Amino acid sequence: MNRIVPSDARVRRASVAIWDMAAWFLATLALTGARYDFILQSVQWRATLMYPIAAGVLMVVVGYGVGLYRGHFKVGSFYEAFQLATTVLAVSLLLAVSFLLWVPNFPRGLALSVPAGALLLMATARWLVRASRDRVPAGASAPSRGRPPRPALARERQMGRVGRLTQRRYAALG
Repeated sequence: MNRIVPSDARVRRASVAIWDMAAWFLATLALTGARYDFILQSVQWRATLMYPIAAGVLMVVVGYGVGLYRGHFKVGSFYEAFQLATTVLAVSLLLAVSFLLWVPNFPRGLALSVPAGALLLMATARWLVRASRDRVPAGASAPSRGRPPRPALARERQMGRVGRLTQRRYAALG
């Protein structure tokens, strides 16, 4: 086994972490443009660009700690979505308090709006990945969502007694 070439699972997990970091940057840029029309003083720009860097690094550290980037959750599952929202909430609360207290020129509106935008981008990407994996190819029949047959019924089917069992079951009702 060659340790230099990463496995497919590691590449997928690293790409999720990189996307989550990029989501913080994209949300910061989009919401800065929407809220302030990209008109900030140079001191505010410095503080604004420090925010997604800190958020991305903190998101990866906390996310790795809770298992988001270690394969503990199926991508796009409700469990992962809940853990993702909890992690974004923890990161955003920690950053909001620290940036509002110790970074004097940080725009306050970004501390409230950027985490919601980043969470939306992260969840959308996970939903798209899940939808592409669960997609049924054209011409193929959709998988059955019913429950599989019970082992006892399968055994009875093999022995040819299914007709007698169902007749007996419904005979009491008739």
